[in-house]
Amino acid sequence: LAQFGGGTLNFTSTAGNVTLTDIDFSASNGSLSVRAAQLVTGNITQTGASTLNLGSGFLTLRADNNVTLDNVTAGGISVSQANNQVFSPVFSNGSCETINFSFVCAPNAFAAGNIIDPSGFGSFSATARHGITTGNLDVGSVDFTAYEGGIMVGTIGSAATPANSIFLNTNTSGVGGSVQTGAIEANSTTIYSDSAITVGTLITPAAVNAVNTGAGSLYFYTLNGDITAGSLDASSVQLDANGGASAVTTANINASAATTFPGYVGINANASVSIGTLDADQIVIGGHCCSTYPSITTGAIGGNRPGNYVDFSGSSVSIGGGLNLDAAGTGQWLQVGALSNLTISGNVTTGQGGDFFTPMRLNAGSGLLTINSGSSVISAADGSFISLQAGDTNTATPFQFASIGAGPTGGVTVNAPAGIRQTL
Repeated sequence: LAQFGGGTLNFTSTAGNVTLTDIDFSASNGSLSVRAAQLVTGNITQTGASTLNLGSGFLTLRADNNVTLDNVTAGGISVSQANNQVFSPVFSNGSCETINFSFVCAPNAFAAGNIIDPSGFGSFSATARHGITTGNLDVGSVDFTAYEGGIMVGTIGSAATPANSIFLNTNTSGVGGSVQTGAIEANSTTIYSDSAITVGTLITPAAVNAVNTGAGSLYFYTLNGDITAGSLDASSVQLDANGGASAVTTANINASAATTFPGYVGINANASVSIGTLDADQIVIGGHCCSTYPSITTGAIGGNRPGNYVDFSGSSVSIGGGLNLDAAGTGQWLQVGALSNLTISGNVTTGQGGDFFTPMRLNAGSGLLTINSGSSVISAADGSFISLQAGDTNTATPFQFASIGAGPTGGVTVNAPAGIRQTL
């Protein structure tokens, strides 16, 4: 189809499939609506390597079976079913199907090549019963939901034009599958998955907002799987990995915090948390419920932008650098607890926090408390109260420190059954 004067071209096939070949409405930004009305088996297919360019026009596609596109340029896309359930209460006809515990009406599957949105603010939505696969998505917003078969897409947004909003969802039926994307640049990113979430690959994780570091929010949730990504940047970051052996693994979180001033990072997992450096005003890491304590391994805390609130609960905790809160802050919260060993490779610096009843705590449970290889300098602002707990009972490995200070009106308590030794 060649150019036309604008508006929307509507096309419906009452039987069989629809094939799209060389459609170019880019000069007029015309919209295109296509429906393959064939019940159950109707497909919409773009011929491979053909042109489908609407400029900033909108593309609407409706089919019961598969919607398969090559590369597309449009100001928005909507993919949905052509027919709903036909003979109620039969549970599998038309585009409708019962998948595990979910009854859903949608196309069977959606696949596409690279999708470009010249407007930069278009809406791209698709729901599929059995999987969504696309190439790179340089678009304004994405809303994809799959009930089985997972979601796999390429990069989303770009350094020059980050997406405004991303919503990917396979946490729909209990068998929705995993979500895998390429690198992401977006102001708001939300991903729900029945299984794992992977940004990049397990071998080479990719970043979220490597350039768009001032992004607003990032939320990843898995019902039963791991979360794996490269570096992450957003004002609010929440990573929730459910499941008995779930793990969260990322590179640095908010490494640009000195200029972006992020507010919150929360991470929950049942098995392990392995992160690079961490920066935000509030940082919370732990398990999902009750007696769940993941092993926690991080880089330095607050090295780029010291915050005011840190709360870790782990089976073991290892911080590969210093632990820094804002030295000028007041009313701070610091609770780092491990069932076994608690290791901090650098020194600990805080503002004013804690009181006699609820001091700032570093608690190694039944294990070793090791700070800066036994030459620790723990420095808190005047009026702070600090509690240090080492549970190890081997006198060959006492708790060692160089200096601990909480000011003339503060207080320090050290409990170490294996002994206490000051190193000068």
